[in-house]
Amino acid sequence: MKRKQKKFTAWCPTHIYQKGYQGRVLFYCLRDRLVYLSIFFDEAWKRGVVVLAIAFMFNHVHSNIKCKRKSVMAGFNQAVQHRYAAAFNRESGRLGSVFMRTYGWAQKRSDRDVTENLCYLANNSPKKKLFKRGVDDQWTLLAYGRKKYPFSEPIVWKKARRQMRRSVAMVRACRKRGDVLTYPFLDKVFKGLTKSEVKQLVDYIIQEFSSVNYKLAASYFGGFDKMLAAFDVTSGSEHEISEEFTTEPDIPYREMVKVLKEEGYDLVKKQFLALGKKDLEKLVKLCKERTSASERQIRRFLHL
Repeated sequence: MKRKQKKFTAWCPTHIYQKGYQGRVLFYCLRDRLVYLSIFFDEAWKRGVVVLAIAFMFNHVHSNIKCKRKSVMAGFNQAVQHRYAAAFNRESGRLGSVFMRTYGWAQKRSDRDVTENLCYLANNSPKKKLFKRGVDDQWTLLAYGRKKYPFSEPIVWKKARRQMRRSVAMVRACRKRGDVLTYPFLDKVFKGLTKSEVKQLVDYIIQEFSSVNYKLAASYFGGFDKMLAAFDVTSGSEHEISEEFTTEPDIPYREMVKVLKEEGYDLVKKQFLALGKKDLEKLVKLCKERTSASERQIRRFLHL
């Protein structure tokens, strides 16, 4: 029996769900998230896609967008997945799928459905016990609707070190050219920076590359502060997309990242994804002993 086609309405807020292949982890480090972010918003700009919200999780991404046609939405998602997968595989020297081939989507046709969905996106991190509030998670990008430097001290240009000024100039030039961030480029701009400067530069990069329409998203709630208040008291829900539901917290993924760092693995190059059987068994054992991860989470983390 032929599957019934979903109706698509132009410029209707649409929830998009992109999942790692077989639930595998997509983002291990800061550079992964920044590369994805720049690709996502570059494709949105090129295709006339309006972004109301986005939420990065370890093995999936939620977003709420508006666009003119279903073909635009499909092309947008396919391009983002293809470009990030190519960058991810190129940097780690691996082959194979990074995302599930299909993605979930559901249009929200009433204001109530839109607010319910935006609450749901904002509360993914709190539901997974990563943060108390959605706005506390840098990768919901919510905090950037209120401040330019929500996770660092604002850059004081007259006091900034030469290396910091150079890095900012490189990012600004990259954005002006219309280029996306790459792993080699990020290696260059972060080189020689202190930890506090890295935080400042990340805030600056997100300001430059993100184009979340906070004003439009907030209009469904009557203002930005009212929107954040709604997120604090309403967790939201999603019944129209067939996405995996598990009550497991995502804290173990954070713990496994720490274990890999302690063991000296490069989270950018991701050599651990190509370990031989003996070394892989050792790493699995370490994850079991030093984290609260379940067997399934370990397999997803190590792409087994």
